[in-house]
Amino acid sequence: AEANAKTFRELPLEEQLVIAHYLSEDYWDAKLDQLSWCESQNKDRIKVWDVGSYSFGRYQYKISTFISFGIRYGLLPDDITKQDALKLIYNGNLQREITRAALADGKWRAWYNCGKRLGLYQLPHSWLALLVYNPK
Repeated sequence: AEANAKTFRELPLEEQLVIAHYLSEDYWDAKLDQLSWCESQNKDRIKVWDVGSYSFGRYQYKISTFISFGIRYGLLPDDITKQDALKLIYNGNLQREITRAALADGKWRAWYNCGKRLGLYQLPHSWLALLVYNPK
């Protein structure tokens, strides 16, 4: 299958336009705003007991997911401690950037209930990840 893969420029114009739409800042900003409202009503300083542990902030991250995704997408240092992560977890802008990267990577299930409600499972993740993380 890899041998038949096309580069972005080799795709038909209609497919390029669809992909460009999904990569646009306006599109992602709207999806991130909807998700934030669904998860926390846009509250950065919120802590909710959820299935055996706390979820924090605008996008309701469990500390382990915040650390894992933050490191995975290069937004937190590889050697960050849980204590240091807890100091950053209420940073709404940092959560937003981690969430943007995670959604582009197809990780919508981290926000399963809101993700289903908002149709995040319908996003063309494989193309997004390919273009965002390997633009050549």
